[in-house]
Amino acid sequence: MAINTTIHKSLTSSPKLKVINDASLVNHKFWSEFVRNHPQGNVFQTPQMYAVFEETEGFVPILIVVMDDELIKGIQLAVIQQETKRNLGIFSRRAVIRGGPLIDENDKEVLKLILDEYNDIIKDKVLYTQIRNWLILHPINQFFLNVITSIWTILIFCWI
Repeated sequence: MAINTTIHKSLTSSPKLKVINDASLVNHKFWSEFVRNHPQGNVFQTPQMYAVFEETEGFVPILIVVMDDELIKGIQLAVIQQETKRNLGIFSRRAVIRGGPLIDENDKEVLKLILDEYNDIIKDKVLYTQIRNWLILHPINQFFLNVITSIWTILIFCWI
């Protein structure tokens, strides 16, 4: 079952931008094309992976999409993972972001919107977030590092 705290959120800084975190409201064809055409696109940000996470015991997907009218400007698919066979499963709850977020034209405003929405969603749900970023020299990394310092949860920023 996916977390769905906000269906649509209009943003005051850019009236045309909206944040969606309900996968049923995102055109999966456009979503797939965005990921496939993005230079850092990867399987872990696809609608198919969302479906895998949704059907896997102990996994809860978190999707955040920033739209400009009908165009996708940014996507982040994360998953909350919890060990289900332990009595202390709540203490193993963590979020993992693999190879994302994917931002169109490295738009820092879109990245900030995604991270702010993500922070709102995971608040009080996980102990930490692990970000598995594939590229060390990605242009948004410095901005990303600056923004995540304001997020309340402990973030582990990994380059694989």
